[in-house]
Amino acid sequence: MPVYEHSNIDFGKTQTHFSAIQAILRSKIIRISKIGAPAFFLPDKYGKMRFTTRRERRSMEENSRMKRKAAVMLLLMTLGAASVSGCGKNNTTSSSSVSSASSTSASSASDASSAGSTSSDSTASEEYASPSDVDGIPVVDEEVDPAECVTLGDYKKLTLEKKVEQVTDDDVQTAIMAETAVTMDDPDATVQKGDTADIAYVGKVDGKEFDGGSSDSYNLVIGSGTFIDGFEDGVIGGETKDLNLKFPDSYQSTDLAGKDVVFTVTVNAFTRPAENIDGWELDDAWVAKNTDYSTVEEYRAGKRAELEAANETTAENNLQDDAMKQVADGCTFTKIPKSYVTLGEEDYDKRYTSYLQNYGISLDDYLEQYADRATYNQEKATYAGTMAKSALLLDAVKEAEGWTTDDQDYQQILNDEAANANMSQEDFLKAANDYYGEDTVVRNIMMERMINMVLDNATVNTVTVDADGNTVK
Repeated sequence: MPVYEHSNIDFGKTQTHFSAIQAILRSKIIRISKIGAPAFFLPDKYGKMRFTTRRERRSMEENSRMKRKAAVMLLLMTLGAASVSGCGKNNTTSSSSVSSASSTSASSASDASSAGSTSSDSTASEEYASPSDVDGIPVVDEEVDPAECVTLGDYKKLTLEKKVEQVTDDDVQTAIMAETAVTMDDPDATVQKGDTADIAYVGKVDGKEFDGGSSDSYNLVIGSGTFIDGFEDGVIGGETKDLNLKFPDSYQSTDLAGKDVVFTVTVNAFTRPAENIDGWELDDAWVAKNTDYSTVEEYRAGKRAELEAANETTAENNLQDDAMKQVADGCTFTKIPKSYVTLGEEDYDKRYTSYLQNYGISLDDYLEQYADRATYNQEKATYAGTMAKSALLLDAVKEAEGWTTDDQDYQQILNDEAANANMSQEDFLKAANDYYGEDTVVRNIMMERMINMVLDNATVNTVTVDADGNTVK
């Protein structure tokens, strides 16, 4: 996903692992939850996912044929959602994410020696070193009661704002254009502005390829201004060609800024918005034939409802993020047992390994071909610290509230998750426990329970905003 002139990705230098892995797994359909309900993804073996349109169902069926795994995928599980900043008296200056942990226990501590904090300016090495502190909070070897590690604030009297983005007529039209795009298989057709081209490209500076400068398949909307000047114009036409371009002087990667670059680009395939095709018209006949609706009016109303539902989900996720950040900001961490850090380290490796297994790629191959091990280790240590805080905070709240797995609230959440998967509770637990372990499932249900409790006791003000986040009156 490089060649972004306006991206936060430092092209060729500091592309993050999550951006890189998204490029590898671009076609994978997954359900991701941020900090709210656990993201239980169940493949076709356990139950069908429902989609609104025929196009979406066809896409899912094709993806399932190619990618399905006969196992429960308990993905991301509220990871990387809200920020833990400062947390009271521990003199923390950096932020990290509050996320649910994937297990309540870790089998062993890392064999690597301690190497200080997880600060981004620490020197990364090829050999992983487990952090000795997390944002200045010492990591201790002994097991300590959560109440001795975290002093909780008042997490039942929060004031929050839920921002729901409005859906405009332009939003609806854009969604329809994307859904009605036509694959251009006419051999005489060429790429034009407005098309979405699936391209392969290889970038070279001074005759040498550079990290992040190549892709076998990337979907680029021509005219979007996503890539550096001249790139998208050069794709117009469609044949394989060399584009002689120059990185802007202000480019975020100092190694590439101002340098000449040659991109060899090939168009694998391309689609065109149906409205840009001569003779095509969005009418009732087309809608009835190609969608689950009967008229254009119903189709537009349906797309608007879908977008509104998506925006509501986003707003709810953001609300949960904000709530967890406030909970974290009101607490004080004094120490973190090493088992919690090990928990995060193991989860980080497992997440990558699980993703990559679906594509026949080992973690070692990924690090060799798509990212460097030193950066992976550094990000792993940061992630481990993030998860350690999250897990410790959750355990402290659970202990303070006296929660158990026999409680009615816990059982209700478990029943709801099983129902969402079209499974009995017994079958759901067996499938989830087999893949990730019972502790993982328990922790994620407890995390959902904590979020529900915080929001149920909070004052929540709902506002409508535009795409820029400004309040709409």
